[in-house]
Amino acid sequence: MKIALAALLALLPWLSPGHTAAAPLKIAASSFPVYDFARVVAGDRAEVFLLSPPGSNTHSFEPSPSDILRLSNSGIFVYVSGYMEPWAERLELKPGVKIVEAASGASCIRVAAGHAHEGRSHEHGRDGSCDPHVWMDTDNASKMVQAIADALSAKDPANACVYAANASAYQKRLKALDESYRKGLASCKVKSIIHSGHAAFAYLAARYGLSFVSSTGVTGDSEPVPSDLLALAREVRKYGAEYIFTEAQVNRRFADTVRAETGAQILSLHHIGSVSREEFASSSYLSMMEDNLAALEKGLSCRQ
Repeated sequence: MKIALAALLALLPWLSPGHTAAAPLKIAASSFPVYDFARVVAGDRAEVFLLSPPGSNTHSFEPSPSDILRLSNSGIFVYVSGYMEPWAERLELKPGVKIVEAASGASCIRVAAGHAHEGRSHEHGRDGSCDPHVWMDTDNASKMVQAIADALSAKDPANACVYAANASAYQKRLKALDESYRKGLASCKVKSIIHSGHAAFAYLAARYGLSFVSSTGVTGDSEPVPSDLLALAREVRKYGAEYIFTEAQVNRRFADTVRAETGAQILSLHHIGSVSREEFASSSYLSMMEDNLAALEKGLSCRQ
């Protein structure tokens, strides 16, 4: 009885009319990769919402006035980078909103004219154009997770230990995913990802010693011309590939053209930058990367 009475007395300040519980930290995320990373790091200590609606093209998304209002009512706004979301760097939000460029410390693959990739630099700088799909490299993903955890800890120091522990646990899962990729793609007959969609997989290819060719550039805002598709067909014949890759959620007609020309079958890869409503409800960065690995092992004829 004494314990119950003591517990009741301890609750009285919280039950009094003048007391209101502190509102949870609200985090706005520009696109699915940073939404998923922030959701994992925050756990149950913050509310995370995705600004660009499922099914939208993150490259061409522009926030509406109502989106700007939601951002201004958030404690933190997380985006990938100015290369991925150039609109994010033009935002004018109230001073209390902490803005986080998650990929600021990520490695960068330089993009030349068209969609050729010239190689890596060490930081995501502003002295040239970078392929924006940095999260497709698990090391970059880990750096993004750390940037988000640091931002949450700075904004909400009372829960810093929780954010650090969540980030550390997730980074271990990213390391395990990386090891699965290294093992799964170690011995493959085909050494090139031949992709009929936009150039979203150069980071993944570079990390595991593969080449990568796509039919369009890094933003996916253009359609391939016949010469682009003929170049893919030449790659198929060069490697004797039995499969070509296309993107989830896109029209397969370009992949079908290459298939008709070469006889190669079609497999899907997910760039994770945007997701469908169904994927938003049931998938994660890790699950989609695992699906990509299974497709690559099959499509590149890898020995297990």
